[in-house]
Amino acid sequence: MVGSIVLFKHKIIMKNSIFKYATLALVLLVLGSCRKEDFEGEPTYGKGTNLGKIMENPEVKKFFSPFNNIQTIHLFSVRRDMVSEGALQATNVIKVRQDPSLITAYNTAHNTNYLEMPSTIYSFNNDAGVAKSGNDYTVTFQNGLFAQNFKINLDGSKWTDVSQNYALAFKVTDWGGLTFAEGYSDEIIIFFGIKNQYDGIYTISSGTIQRYTAGVPTVGDALNGSLVGNAAVTLSTIDANTVEISDMRWAGNSSGIAGIDNLRARVDPATNKVTMYSIGGPTLVNIAGLTNEYDPATKTFTLNFDWAQTTNKREIKDFIIKYSRARE
Repeated sequence: MVGSIVLFKHKIIMKNSIFKYATLALVLLVLGSCRKEDFEGEPTYGKGTNLGKIMENPEVKKFFSPFNNIQTIHLFSVRRDMVSEGALQATNVIKVRQDPSLITAYNTAHNTNYLEMPSTIYSFNNDAGVAKSGNDYTVTFQNGLFAQNFKINLDGSKWTDVSQNYALAFKVTDWGGLTFAEGYSDEIIIFFGIKNQYDGIYTISSGTIQRYTAGVPTVGDALNGSLVGNAAVTLSTIDANTVEISDMRWAGNSSGIAGIDNLRARVDPATNKVTMYSIGGPTLVNIAGLTNEYDPATKTFTLNFDWAQTTNKREIKDFIIKYSRARE
């Protein structure tokens, strides 16, 4: 009897072992077939399109605090994205032209007054692969290089009219056998300006916004109310006495306020009185009889203005913003 039980247990153990080994073999077979399928077909390495692009396009804005030394300023990078290490060892010569007509076109389209930066206040300090001849540049890529940088040495001591903003403009005329990358521009304009004394990030310490319908203030409107607690606003230099105010939002820090694109404040340096206006909202004006001024001692603006007065008026009152920090 005991012998029968031992024999029975031995058969069970053998069956279990056979089952385990059979299962293991099946798993290995499946994995092996999967590995084979993973590598079927032609390899993709080295296939695709070699691309060329200007990284920072189409616009770069560089505003500086006043300075009297020479600073090296990075303008933009011309880059090639190659499909393989072998392709990266090949030579590509991209041609770039400095083109002031792009600045003229920009001024016309945006009602601005940028001048081409005079060569008396800067000199080029480009990467070694960038060669200059007049207004034309050859940008040579070889031996694994994937980016070439355009830079200038800017002499702040020679920038005598700090109210004048400048620009430099370039366009690629030949991509040197590379395919121009989709979603990029082959033109770039770099804008330069000296920050005025009002430029910076400002926190909101007071202010309300109110909407009207048919001359009557709206009630129960979530966009109305206090502006305190909204995100800080940015004041960016336009000229020596004008800043553009951005990041304006409805009450509760909700969505951006529409209809006042390119909101600007112009300060009279003799009186510190402020004139409010908007390029995108020509009806925007100061509210008569209310304060619009700048306090240089505390770096604080007090503003009152409205727009769309004859339709559905919107008004911002007792809007007090105080300088917090420099704008990067």
